[in-house]
Amino acid sequence: MKKLAIWVVPALALFLSGFIFGKIIHETSVVTTTVWMTEPPIGPQTSWREIARFSGSFTATTEPFLITTRAWRIRWSYGTSQYSYFSFFVYRLGETQVYVEMVSSTAQRGDSVTYIYQGQGHFYLRILAANVHYTIIIEAPN
Repeated sequence: MKKLAIWVVPALALFLSGFIFGKIIHETSVVTTTVWMTEPPIGPQTSWREIARFSGSFTATTEPFLITTRAWRIRWSYGTSQYSYFSFFVYRLGETQVYVEMVSSTAQRGDSVTYIYQGQGHFYLRILAANVHYTIIIEAPN
């Protein structure tokens, strides 16, 4: 009887821990899969909605804006007929040192789209501009 108890108790403990840990791992992977599947992948057919728009010709810190998707983008353009400098930094609200993304140029004009995969949260921009007029549009997928 002692030999049976010596093998049954550890085997039962191993079985139950495997069942419990297996269930936890299984539930976690299901939740993770569900989170990633709630948002369609970004592609050429993705439609976008405007979250915020900033334009000007001076250095500025924008008001915060809320992103509710894991991926989003910034459409930006600027131009001048003179020597110029244009850059912007994307920060999470409350952060002042570590930026999420940065764009910089000294060309007379430019435009592009910058995609950001930093998830949800409140963000703001720090824009540095000299001799340019810029427009920056924050967009999230529909």
